[in-house]
Amino acid sequence: MNTRACYDLIVVGGGIAGYHTAFSARDADPGMKILVISAETTPTYSAPSLPDYVSGHIPREKVFVAREEEFEAQRIELRLNQRVTSADPEAKTLTTEKGEVLAYRRLVLATGSVPIQLRRMPGTSLPGNHVLRTVADAEALASAPAKRAVVVGTGAIGLEGASALRERGVEEVTLVEALEWINPKCFDRRASDYMTAELERIGVRVLLGEGIVSVEGNDRVSGVRTAKRAIPCDLVLWGIGMRPVVDLAVSMGAALGEHGGIRIDAQMRTSLPDVYAVGDCTEPYDLFYRKNMPNMLWRTATEQGMLLGSLLGGGQAEDYEGAKLLFLTYVGDAPACACGYPESALKGQRYTVLEDCGPGSYRKVLLQRRRIVGFQMVNTLEGANELYAQMLKGEPVELAAGLERDPVRFPLKSVALSAYLARMERVRPTE
Repeated sequence: MNTRACYDLIVVGGGIAGYHTAFSARDADPGMKILVISAETTPTYSAPSLPDYVSGHIPREKVFVAREEEFEAQRIELRLNQRVTSADPEAKTLTTEKGEVLAYRRLVLATGSVPIQLRRMPGTSLPGNHVLRTVADAEALASAPAKRAVVVGTGAIGLEGASALRERGVEEVTLVEALEWINPKCFDRRASDYMTAELERIGVRVLLGEGIVSVEGNDRVSGVRTAKRAIPCDLVLWGIGMRPVVDLAVSMGAALGEHGGIRIDAQMRTSLPDVYAVGDCTEPYDLFYRKNMPNMLWRTATEQGMLLGSLLGGGQAEDYEGAKLLFLTYVGDAPACACGYPESALKGQRYTVLEDCGPGSYRKVLLQRRRIVGFQMVNTLEGANELYAQMLKGEPVELAAGLERDPVRFPLKSVALSAYLARMERVRPTE
């Protein structure tokens, strides 16, 4: 097959970034001919909801953002289970694995990300090794007849996956992290201690500071071995991170960023003419870190897709102001939130730390030159919206003077932000 079909817009990737790009373009231009081509077998789904499906909290149908009928109703052609094998940016064509040639006027790469897997580690190819990225992954995990599970990594997948497996009925769940505390890119040690306590409360055993060196088993997984011990298990869930899918972009000659994602500007343009990129495969500018970096968050992909789709459909050419690295997950029913810099990233600099260490909840705010540069919360979200808004403003805050410290939980919404911060203990005034 070598039929040449022509489209005003082709979106490669059917995740949330690709979905919003296509539907926003349709809203802006009812006459545009649009194709979304996806290697996945299902239409757009909510990746953040997959742990809830594994746990049994939601049925399978609640995972999906859109059905095939919705694409059809919007006159957006959707091709599932099809891969693009090559592209020619000069001829403005793509070639599918079936040999079909597709011509485009403008192309959007929304190729997403995939879980990092340690293929060279012994035992990682055995049945019983799982990841959690797609609906098929979630179905396999939910149906696995496991009594003992090991979850590797403490990002969102590791934390939520461990909780989900316990709720699913897995009798023994062990969470293993090679670093010294939980998700050190976002949280500091004391926040990790609170999360560890929550995990142990719901029956998850937590092992920090020891990485997996091998997966044991003959025909299928029977255990893992760390540098310190052997842990029997029937199932291993890998949650050690994600990597951007950039193979097609690289084959086309698109420039990559410092961390291996596709380099884009404020209008999601790549280094190639009429080729754009959105979502997990990109390295957008981050407003809090003030540099381009990966941001594999649902909100970022949604914002990028909606803005780009409108632009490509003829809407006003607005710049994307930047991503905001806000990490929010749940450990059982307890929220854990982090935004901006952790204290570990500020070593060697002048900064101030404010903390509120309650009996079951924790809050921490970091300031530089009276500006909030990061905050962390465990088992509470009190004040999170206000702190986030203040970080976006980038303006200095004042601590209210003369306020008595009240041991009762502080009602943030009834007072000014400065008073909220004043009620927190200044534990390390280093500036």
